[in-house]
Amino acid sequence: MRRPQRAFIVVNAGPLGVAIVLYCVPELSGTEVFGQITLGITWGLLQLGLFISTSWWYESRSSTLCDAGNRPPDSVRPQAKMSGISHVSETGQG
Repeated sequence: MRRPQRAFIVVNAGPLGVAIVLYCVPELSGTEVFGQITLGITWGLLQLGLFISTSWWYESRSSTLCDAGNRPPDSVRPQAKMSGISHVSETGQG
């Protein structure tokens, strides 16, 4: 398992465990935090925000790693020869 995968799982597993506990104990999730907003709603919204942000981070990190893995090493890339290059001006005359 790659490092971004482990980080994604670890960061989202903790809040998921707390959400399961809140689901199993309705008295706890029904505790009012602010007005009509309960602890369960607050925790759900925080968990949703965390999941969206870590999904974005994981996608950007994975695409960076995959793009870097698809490029050949510098030693294999063809080198441009500078000796035969002629510069052409915008008028079309060299």
